[in-house]
Amino acid sequence: MVGFICLMWAFVCSGPRPAGAAQMPLGQAAVSTYIKIANDETLQDSNVFTCPDGKWLAGQYIKCFTSDSAYTAQCTGSNYCGDHTIWSATMNRCIGSTMQTFSKNDCDSYPTPSGTGYTTVGRLTDARDNKTYLIRKYADGHCWMAQDLAFGACFAETSAGLAQYKAGASVSTQDKIASGYYGVCMIATASNAYLYNWQAAVQNSNAYQGNNYQPSVPNQGICPTGWHVPSGGDSGETMALARAVNGGAALTDVNSSGYHQVDGALWQFWKSGGSWNGTFAGTAYRDGTQIGYQGTSSSYWTTTQTNSAAAYRIDAYIPLKIVYPSFVEPAKGNGCAVRCVRDY
Repeated sequence: MVGFICLMWAFVCSGPRPAGAAQMPLGQAAVSTYIKIANDETLQDSNVFTCPDGKWLAGQYIKCFTSDSAYTAQCTGSNYCGDHTIWSATMNRCIGSTMQTFSKNDCDSYPTPSGTGYTTVGRLTDARDNKTYLIRKYADGHCWMAQDLAFGACFAETSAGLAQYKAGASVSTQDKIASGYYGVCMIATASNAYLYNWQAAVQNSNAYQGNNYQPSVPNQGICPTGWHVPSGGDSGETMALARAVNGGAALTDVNSSGYHQVDGALWQFWKSGGSWNGTFAGTAYRDGTQIGYQGTSSSYWTTTQTNSAAAYRIDAYIPLKIVYPSFVEPAKGNGCAVRCVRDY
């Protein structure tokens, strides 16, 4: 076994080359090319790492591990990684580092977990603004954001932009989040959740509250290219995910707000710290006066309307440990969070 000591970050490096990796000689690496582990979850779940500075130096091979030698990382030379910057030990190759370059095939290459479990893909960058998001694969076989989208300019409650939006419910072209984008990001919460109105989520000038508009499916909406806002309703993607998390079984509890489950598998999945990693950022009221249920409720838009004024959302509520995969949000003008799912 070949070994050497990584002085930077106090890592110990040793071990044979992984099967299938480029057979490159050991060499002295520059300080800037050492692996720095910034997220223990990524380290422990699937051995996915971002290569510093975008690529590794040619002719270099590194294998490092922390005090638990079961969790290792391998990165190889720039000729192997090219412009892709994430090495996946589970896939034994480099994958796209941005959400836009992460492909369907990349997602399909990760194992699909069962029930409330997940497989960590890693942190991918939204090339539009260079913000990074934790990506996980769930029991429905698809790759989802495990953090809330925070794209574009988000108006404070007292800003002129939000005041202008409040002036009328039937304004078809409202303040733009960014050039070429419709709708309003109403507020950025303490948990870094951006709460958007439905027009912003689905990105169409006709999607304002009070107008009858149903986007086609899948609908990219405010998500990066190659990703989309999930569909809702009993036959939508959020319900399909709920059934998969529930072990494949359909939900049986239903009331006027739709199918739901109390203190069961869905709660373990959607709660803060669960696989979905809920933020419980609440809902922003469309009049801009306050955020309701902040700290107790999580609300996420789907791309499916129920009528001209309302649309479906995912809703989770801490006090009752209840999850509605397709809850009816009574006002498209209210602000909810957005989670994107990779096209498939």
